[in-house]
Amino acid sequence: MEISKKERILNIIFTCVIFVTITMTYFGTLFGNLVEISSSNADLSRSYSFFGTNSVIKQIQNFFEFIQNTSGVPTDIINQYIQSMFGWFVIFIAYIVVAIIMTVFFIMTIIRGAQVLANKRSSKDLFATYAKFVFPFFNFVMIVLLCFWSHTTLSQSGITYYGDTSIGSGLVMGLVASFIGLSVLIAGKFLYPSKRPLIVRIFSSAMIVLSTIVLVYVFIDGVKYTSLDLTVKTESTVFKIFSQVITASSISELQQGILKMSIGIMGFVLTIIGVNSFVRNICFDEFEINEERYLKVGRNFNTAQHSMVQAILAFAFTTVGLLLSTIMYCSLYYTPATVYHVSTMPVVVIIMLSIVLGFAIANKCIDHSGEEQPAKVEPEPKAE
Repeated sequence: MEISKKERILNIIFTCVIFVTITMTYFGTLFGNLVEISSSNADLSRSYSFFGTNSVIKQIQNFFEFIQNTSGVPTDIINQYIQSMFGWFVIFIAYIVVAIIMTVFFIMTIIRGAQVLANKRSSKDLFATYAKFVFPFFNFVMIVLLCFWSHTTLSQSGITYYGDTSIGSGLVMGLVASFIGLSVLIAGKFLYPSKRPLIVRIFSSAMIVLSTIVLVYVFIDGVKYTSLDLTVKTESTVFKIFSQVITASSISELQQGILKMSIGIMGFVLTIIGVNSFVRNICFDEFEINEERYLKVGRNFNTAQHSMVQAILAFAFTTVGLLLSTIMYCSLYYTPATVYHVSTMPVVVIIMLSIVLGFAIANKCIDHSGEEQPAKVEPEPKAE
């Protein structure tokens, strides 16, 4: 495969950077800190972390040991413990699935990177494989944040206490490395030859950045609840729709609770589809990964048109899903002593997706590089 000297140099630089970033992401995710819990007040600050594979397995082992020795333990304590473990079971399943996917694409990226350096494969193949490694990682970060993220402020007797639960240093390292890697892929859109106009590539890069942020952070800070005496304020995700048991004092209240939970779960599913399918496809379209797949089977692919359709679906599904899940959460767990309302992130996500949609529409209007050109008609020879 003949390539120019400039492309050969770019291949070496980009491949080396991708090797470094994929290694940091892989080992940070599988062996670094997953979850960090910290607390602080005027006199004391402390934190502890759950560390990689060992922590996930240890939590599951502790659960089964606890269940085998529950004699004499109050029922409400058992229920609370089971609810607290629900997130760890979700993480355990996601951890296994994502670890397998990341391992496969980690190996494939190393192999294809070596082939790119040997000029036996195009850089686009390497970029596509790396993107397929990164996005499962983003999904895993989203799941960890969904299960554990919270921020609590408690004010009593003039002393303010803060409590935070978020992702640990391993996932933070993976995020930093992944965003560096994606920046390299975005840089490739400008440094490698492209038939798309410059303004389209700028809009395309902005769409990728906003979409990946949405994919990672969509569920944090979903709801906020404040005590009426203003002593406690907590920001959390909508995960308690799944982890909390409905409490009701009457049949009608139970029926309303089941209805609200069902609508909330439906909204949650719509959000998952919106960010994990359509938002992800926007990034793959703009990295021209989907285009390669279509071309292999001989189908025509218009990047701008496909991205616009995906952006419309992402905006519709995610907006409706977030509003349903957060509003139903606030209604489901409302008490006379606590005020629940939709917090910051759902609004930010909707704004970011509306910007992505605007860029996608603009690209559809500007970018004609993927459109089929009409066949040239040869003029008929004039009669003698």
